[in-house]
Amino acid sequence: MTQTASTPTPPAGFTVSQYVPPTPAEQAADLVKNKKVEEMSFAEWQLVLSEGKPEDAEKVWNVLKGKPLQMQAHIIEITSPSNLKLAGSQDDIDAKRADIDLTMTAAIPKTLMPKPDADFQFEGTPVSYEPKPFVMKMNEGALLTKGPAPGAKKPPVHKKPAQ
Repeated sequence: MTQTASTPTPPAGFTVSQYVPPTPAEQAADLVKNKKVEEMSFAEWQLVLSEGKPEDAEKVWNVLKGKPLQMQAHIIEITSPSNLKLAGSQDDIDAKRADIDLTMTAAIPKTLMPKPDADFQFEGTPVSYEPKPFVMKMNEGALLTKGPAPGAKKPPVHKKPAQ
C-alpha cells in the first residue's frame, strides 16, 4: 500500500493481461468435462453438438440418441398434424427459429392440437441432428398432458353383480 501511494505507475514487471473469453468449443469442452449429459439443458446440448470438438459432440450424442426425452419447447410452426417445428433454446425462441423437428407417432387430434407460438410439452426420441444451423430431428413424438384431455370420457366403472 505504501509503495502504491508513493509511485503513480505500477512496479516493473507488473502487467495486466487482456481478458480473452473462451471460445464456444472451449465452453463446450468445459460443459462435457464438468456436467453430466443428463443434467444439461437443451441449449447446452445444442452448444456441444454444434460448436464442440468431434469427440465432445460424440460423447453427448451417444447419450441422447435413441433415448426418449421429455421436455418443453416453443412451437414455431405446425407443418402437419404429425410434424411440428419447435424451438428448444431461448436464443431460438427469441429468433423464432426452429431447432427441433418433431415427428409424432400419430396425428395430433384437432381437439388437442396446440397453437403456434405457444409452449408445448412433449416426449420425443432424438434420431439425428444437423450441427449448423442446429436442428435436432426427433421421432416417436407424444403429447405430455396434465390429467385427462378436455372432453375425454371417463372409463366405465365395473361393479360386481348382486347375488
